[in-house]
Amino acid sequence: NRVIGDVGFKLFPFRGLRIDYKLGVDNMALLGTEYRPRLPYAGVSADFYPDGYVSAGTYNNTQLNSDLLFTYETSFGTKLSSTTTAGYQYQYGQNDATSQEGRDLVPLIKTISAAANIFTAPRQVQGRFNLNGYFLQQTFGYADQLFLTVAGRIDGSSYFSPDYQTNFYPKAGLSWVASQLFKNKSIGKAVSTLKLRASYGQAGNLTGIGYYDRFNNFTGTNIAGLPALQPPRRLNNPNVRPEVMTETEVGADMAFFKNRVGLNVTYYNQEVDRLAFDRPLPPSVGGSEIVTNVGRMTNRGVELLLMTQPVRSKIFTWDLGINFSTLSNKVSNIIGV
Repeated sequence: NRVIGDVGFKLFPFRGLRIDYKLGVDNMALLGTEYRPRLPYAGVSADFYPDGYVSAGTYNNTQLNSDLLFTYETSFGTKLSSTTTAGYQYQYGQNDATSQEGRDLVPLIKTISAAANIFTAPRQVQGRFNLNGYFLQQTFGYADQLFLTVAGRIDGSSYFSPDYQTNFYPKAGLSWVASQLFKNKSIGKAVSTLKLRASYGQAGNLTGIGYYDRFNNFTGTNIAGLPALQPPRRLNNPNVRPEVMTETEVGADMAFFKNRVGLNVTYYNQEVDRLAFDRPLPPSVGGSEIVTNVGRMTNRGVELLLMTQPVRSKIFTWDLGINFSTLSNKVSNIIGV
């Protein structure tokens, strides 16, 4: 079963200011069972459960999203415009899973209670997390052709230790709609749009590790019939930090002959620092691996998109698009992983 819903509102307290809010919920519940009756004949390997097999499992997941956005638009004179955006985002998630299996079944009963031999210990897994982010963005426009955007974002994630849960990520962009200079001139008939753009920004991977990888996660077991704790093979690392991606992008968007032909060109350079890896450990330290920040990944490439309208009429339009891209990927500084 799954239920997805949201509710929201928009407010306009005064001219230029808009307030948007949305609350969304995604709730899912799964139940899985497997039943194999006893076989009525002998000579079957125990691996195939001739005495019958039954299992049951549940999975419940709930995710809550809350988004609050303030947008204020104004102008200074006839050419300078301003758009200010501020907001807060919150996400909460929880999941619970259980499983149990057994064999040597009692006749006529198809539930887990039919198993006389519970050959594996019951299993229950729980996960809880919350993410939150504050952001502020300011865009200035001049004469509908030059646009400057600067922004900052503070993100928090419960996946990481308190010292590393909150991080700041900047962003900036500049674009120039050069075609505004000659839109009323003869060249404007051939060049419909000419826009040059450049941007820089950072973002963090807030869910790059497990819910509780910052802790040593012990599991329950029993030894000689007595309850016991089993130490983890994966050791905790309270100093692991979110991966951070830094991207620089430059490009141009062009359209010709009343938008019958378009060309988009983009070059990007993306660097991901503090990659989260499971680093192998010698058995003498008490574990087999530990999650840690090590290494860098670099992606570079070019993206081209050519769009045309070979036929355009009142009753029929034919759109044709061709794209081409390159990617260079390099991973470095991962010694010991």
